[in-house]
Amino acid sequence: FDILDGSMLLQWQALAEEATAKSCFWRFVLLQLSILRADILSDSLGQEIAEIDVLLEEAAELVDDNHQKNPNYHSSYRISYTLRRVEDGSWKFCKADIDTP
Repeated sequence: FDILDGSMLLQWQALAEEATAKSCFWRFVLLQLSILRADILSDSLGQEIAEIDVLLEEAAELVDDNHQKNPNYHSSYRISYTLRRVEDGSWKFCKADIDTP
């Protein structure tokens, strides 16, 4: 609730509820993050939005007590984030488009 908004908040809430129901979760490790572009713009209603493109490298492991060997992965990908400024002046993520190579 503190950093997500709109469809992105709904998407992550659904993932969290599913993980809770299955008693498992992903443990992520951020290996590298490069900001490729960051712009602050006005949307069609005159509200401030930010568009940020990043190149991200991460590793993750599924933590699940029901499996002896948990699945894991290592991946790099580009993400285009859209954030919006909220009433208190802070920014919230509201959209992310992931481009995997």
